[in-house]
Amino acid sequence: MPHRRPADFQGEMEEEKRKAQTVHGFPQLFLDGKPTNAKIGTCRYCSECYDPTSNPKGSCVKAPDRIKRTIETVTCVGCAGCIQYHCSNEDDNGVNQRNTALEWIRKNVESGILYFADDDNTYDVEVFHEMRPTQRVSVWPVGLVGGLLVESPIIDNGKIVGFNSMWNAKRPFPIDMAGFAVNINHWMNYPNSKFQNDAPVSF
Repeated sequence: MPHRRPADFQGEMEEEKRKAQTVHGFPQLFLDGKPTNAKIGTCRYCSECYDPTSNPKGSCVKAPDRIKRTIETVTCVGCAGCIQYHCSNEDDNGVNQRNTALEWIRKNVESGILYFADDDNTYDVEVFHEMRPTQRVSVWPVGLVGGLLVESPIIDNGKIVGFNSMWNAKRPFPIDMAGFAVNINHWMNYPNSKFQNDAPVSF
């Protein structure tokens, strides 16, 4: 009987192992280290194999976020990602950032609605639908602001006659930044409009 070298024996073992991992001539599939005959799909985003029965839609971390995409489509959130803000100190009260954003809009946007969203507020997506029909300026109530449950404009016969505001109510327009929007075409009629660094707080 001829003597088999260890290398030959190892090769035969690898071949037998390969045959054992095939089903009807096709490679045996493994999920979580265990062989399976389940119908396997291939993710279009990460190209990994998966079992559809245990991986519902949205399981892949590389798949696009449809909720995020919807919000960016129906709101102006996506636009904010391409705006470059200037650094500022705590004393300017956000004036430099807002003026930089206004400058960018003047150069890059032809139509739409201008709205100042603060990072310390919570927004319902519905507010962006409400501001879409704005032709010149729109205002609406803002909750939990300035010591009031609701801060809002006072309307009489379709016209604004005042504001229900507690914080510095003697301002010409005592309204929260989150409480108004401006049509960009209307705003473009005022090319010098911007925020002033020397304006009193809340003006």
